[in-house]
Amino acid sequence: MQAQLASRPQGHREREKDLRDFQRAMLNILEDSEVEKKRLETAQTATLNILEDFAEEKNRFAQVQTAMLNILEDFGEERSRFAQMQTATLNILEDSDAEKMRLQQSQGAFLNILEDIDLEKSKVTTAYENIETVNVELRAAVNELDAFSYSVSHDLRGPLRAIDGFSQILLKQYGPALSEEPREYLQLVRNNTVQMGKLVDDLLTFSRLGRQPLSKQMVPIKTIVEQVLRDVRQQAEDRSVRVSVGQLRSIWGDPALLKQVFVNLIGNAFKYTRRRTDAAVEIGTCDIGGEQAFFVRDNGAGFDMQYAGQLFKVFQRLHRAEDFEGTGVGLAIVQRIVHRHGGRVWAEAAVDQGAVFYFTTEVPHHA
Repeated sequence: MQAQLASRPQGHREREKDLRDFQRAMLNILEDSEVEKKRLETAQTATLNILEDFAEEKNRFAQVQTAMLNILEDFGEERSRFAQMQTATLNILEDSDAEKMRLQQSQGAFLNILEDIDLEKSKVTTAYENIETVNVELRAAVNELDAFSYSVSHDLRGPLRAIDGFSQILLKQYGPALSEEPREYLQLVRNNTVQMGKLVDDLLTFSRLGRQPLSKQMVPIKTIVEQVLRDVRQQAEDRSVRVSVGQLRSIWGDPALLKQVFVNLIGNAFKYTRRRTDAAVEIGTCDIGGEQAFFVRDNGAGFDMQYAGQLFKVFQRLHRAEDFEGTGVGLAIVQRIVHRHGGRVWAEAAVDQGAVFYFTTEVPHHA
């Protein structure tokens, strides 16, 4: 074989060598092509991955871009809101200046008010001191007047007793020898001295009420009313008066003075029903505006309510002395006693339809 090869021409050998070299080169190229193919496939895969990632990134970028656009839109709204807020803030600052000015004005006005209050307070203090001075002087004057009334009333009793006594002696010793007219005059003198004596007694009682200290305790009003009715009935034995007594509670007060109240009120009820054939007197208690009040009611002469303000004044009478006797002090005594017990007294009436007198007393804290 080798000989055959050797025997071949030189040109064939070179061509064969070139062919083998070409084959080897082709094989190498093919090998490189496979490698490059693999590399190309790898690169293609990578490129596809990159393209997929790029698509995702593109999608993300689109979302980011959309979000940015939304942010820019929101920023525009926020910018508009901020501008509005800035304008509002400026308005508030302007209003704040106006309010500050108003506050300063209000503060100035308030200081002026405080100064006026201090001035008025000073005036009130001065007025109060003056009132206290007047009260002291008034109390002194009242005490003086009470003492004077007591002294005058006491001093009048002696002469009145003398006038009444001598008039009675004249009537007994010289009455038969006198004509009718002088006897009437002497009797008139006696009647007036008796009336004057009662008036003096009432004035003494009224005067003592301003100085007499109260001796307070629980007072059984029902017992007091029964005593007063018994005394009044004895003085009016010839009359038939229908009397009804309701529930009467005990109260805190001075028993002697409270008895005087019922003596005067019940006595008036009997007196002003004198001309009634069906005279009736009712005594009891009632609730008036949540306040417990005692009352004495009668169906007698009554009075006109337009003169009710005169009832409780000294010497004020709403009936003629010829019709109903009296000194005009009894109801003033009632009012003073009731006031000293922290209560009030008032009346309701109508002419010829009777009258009702009410009074209350202060309820003690421990009651």
